[in-house]
Amino acid sequence: MESSLTPGASSNFVLTYQPIIDVAQHSVAVELLHAPAMALGQDAEAVMARLIIDAFIHSGLDAFTRDRRVYLPMPGKLLDSDLLTLLPARHFSLVVDISRDELPVERCRALVDAGFSFVLGGGVAAGNRLAALLSCTDAVRFSAEEALDKANAVLMRNLRGATILMASGVDQPGQFVALREAGFRQFQGYYFAHPAEVTGTRADPRKLAVVDALARVSMNAENREVEAVFRATPALTIDLLRLVNSAAIAPNLRIRSIRQALTIMGRDQLRRWLQVLLYSIEGDDAQRLPLMDLALRRAAFLERVLGHQNNTITVRHREEAFMVGLLSLADVLLQWPMAKVVDRLGVATEVRGPLLERAGVCGLLLNLCEMLELGDFAGVDLLAEELGLPMSAVMQAQGEALAWAHEVASGQQDEAETGEDTQ
Repeated sequence: MESSLTPGASSNFVLTYQPIIDVAQHSVAVELLHAPAMALGQDAEAVMARLIIDAFIHSGLDAFTRDRRVYLPMPGKLLDSDLLTLLPARHFSLVVDISRDELPVERCRALVDAGFSFVLGGGVAAGNRLAALLSCTDAVRFSAEEALDKANAVLMRNLRGATILMASGVDQPGQFVALREAGFRQFQGYYFAHPAEVTGTRADPRKLAVVDALARVSMNAENREVEAVFRATPALTIDLLRLVNSAAIAPNLRIRSIRQALTIMGRDQLRRWLQVLLYSIEGDDAQRLPLMDLALRRAAFLERVLGHQNNTITVRHREEAFMVGLLSLADVLLQWPMAKVVDRLGVATEVRGPLLERAGVCGLLLNLCEMLELGDFAGVDLLAEELGLPMSAVMQAQGEALAWAHEVASGQQDEAETGEDTQ
């Protein structure tokens, strides 16, 4: 089946979506990155642009981009292209590298009047071209290394009052803190998915309660043992009762006890709900917001792409893949070593192996997911081939995972079940 993300496109064309995070650690935009379109003839850039536009229009990700802008890398010579008329301008920022491309100021202003905005890339190498285009831009992007280089401090200080400063390649929590203090307001990179260096810190008690409940469910403990965790944690019980009484489960049933609520939920549904709840517990750690989104994406991606990799898998295999994806960031969330996470949860070998050693098919699929997140397209291509996965299947799984994760994170879905589309 052809990917919904790349209708009619070559299966060699690969896209990924990287989040743009603001100071409050909310995802305010997403950048569409693509693999180089090799062997597409002299109009390769135009072909890539059309494929990216088609991917947005036909992907079914309208809800995903409705509350955030899409940052679209755009070669300067395509700014006059009629392809731009196909895009909903109010949702798009055009990312241009002004260290390489001469941009006509009047054309840029016309596009701004049409609803587009610009992100100027090229970093320090852009030089004097920055000043001429500042009136057309929403943000200027530098690499994290350039931004933190003391030699560029005067430039950063001068720009800070004129535009939004954005940093790319922000891969460590310490970089985020330093850049924020330097006046940067947008950040691209997965710094939030790396464990912070914290010692002697105890995880949030509410998260520990969820971990304990999840551990007992995973180890098939008796109902009274699972019930005991809820009895000791009123907030967790309230969440459970609210979910059970939702329209998705039992809207007209009067729940008389925790035991009854757990019985109605069932173990499989309870396990999945607890996994998602672990990331969604509110607290002072704003980092949980992008972390939850990424964990949900991974869980849904692994579950769905596994179905393409092996059409004989069972529901249990899908559940294991979902758990591997969701728990792959639990060490960051809880600030524990991953070995402690899997020991505390008592997960099965089929989940433990991929999380600790990237063992088995799920371990390889987790590697594939991470390569795709980082835009390592060469690695994605090689590993997908090793797994026997057509690129269209990888792209379809990614699109479906993005849409589902956004739905769950936005509170538009009452229960955390991905389900499979009917054919």
